[in-house]
Amino acid sequence: NFLGGQIAALTGAEGHSEEEGEKAAFNMDTTVREAIEQMGGTIAFDSWPTLSDDTPKNITVQKYAEVKDWVEFRQAYGEDLPAATWNSARSIKNDITSPDIWMNQSEWEDLRGAYMALLEADKKAGESEDTEPGIDEDEWKYFKQEFDPSGGSLREAYAAHKLLRLEIGLNKYVDVFSIIGYVLIGFAVLIALLSKPLNKLMHGVE
Repeated sequence: NFLGGQIAALTGAEGHSEEEGEKAAFNMDTTVREAIEQMGGTIAFDSWPTLSDDTPKNITVQKYAEVKDWVEFRQAYGEDLPAATWNSARSIKNDITSPDIWMNQSEWEDLRGAYMALLEADKKAGESEDTEPGIDEDEWKYFKQEFDPSGGSLREAYAAHKLLRLEIGLNKYVDVFSIIGYVLIGFAVLIALLSKPLNKLMHGVE
């Protein structure tokens, strides 16, 4: 299980000493090519694995973290783990603090295998009339905002959070259209009030 392996690997990892310049240079926008350069070019860029057949090789740390977050969520969701268990494991996903930690080829290959398996499963589900695809990356990217569950199963917590986000979004649209409605009513009243004086003025000119 990729999620379990990541938890064990990260919780057992030892600290890495870095030079001040490297600390300043490495961040969530660092690309694979830049990370290789920061490591002294000890890795061949051309032989580095991609996360999927459709994912560019030179991705950023941010993109890697987003894919990893989605994969871990989908695996935990599929197993219907307790929400607190998933959330606790998820909280360590940003421990990518240096190119040495990030550029771990075995972890990249594990993530690629898990990622490709989910993409393939969703593709097959989309082609079937009997099976619905799982939560895709775009949906997760939108609904994961402010998702911080502490109890119940992950499926229940996500369903409740999704419903809340939809209600909030709907209320925003209702508020916007209400304001537009009030403005239109105001214009209608103004036109009605001005129409009589204008009519009298026009008749007076005639």
